Amino acid sequence: AGETDEASQILDEDRAAGFPMRDDTGWTTGMAHWADAAARLGAVDAARLLHELIVPYHDQLVSAQCIFQPALCHYLGLLDQVLGRFDDADQWFAEASTMHERVQSPLLVAYTQAAWADLLVDRSTGDDHDRAREMAERALAAATAGGYGQVERDARAVLDRLESSGRKQRA
Repeated sequence: AGETDEASQILDEDRAAGFPMRDDTGWTTGMAHWADAAARLGAVDAARLLHELIVPYHDQLVSAQCIFQPALCHYLGLLDQVLGRFDDADQWFAEASTMHERVQSPLLVAYTQAAWADLLVDRSTGDDHDRAREMAERALAAATAGGYGQVERDARAVLDRLESSGRKQRA
């Protein structure tokens, strides 16, 4: 919601406490939200600890019984991107994409496509920008059709970054 200072303070406090969570059905949801916050804030120390906590459960979907969120491997991709481990992040997003396609969830597939596209822009090797554009456009189309506001914003941000980098290269 744009409250980055407050979010950063809360994330730092929770990191210092070791991201305490009950060992119940809310654990994956809490970890997913912390991972998302750490990724959006670029919080390297929080990303390291969260990665360590989440990695044993990478193949689990996040569920609070009535909703589904991306699989934990998606969040590991976000964390590895923050940590600069782009190839590892690429592998996590590939795993998440496969899982999300298997459960036939356009929303989860679009979430991962937008995040994966963002990673490819950061990594910038070979034809990563072409792949990033293709993924971001697919995510944007699904988000627009499904009304997935956050995914739409994320996909548009990737396309804007690609356009900006293209202008720099042409100049």
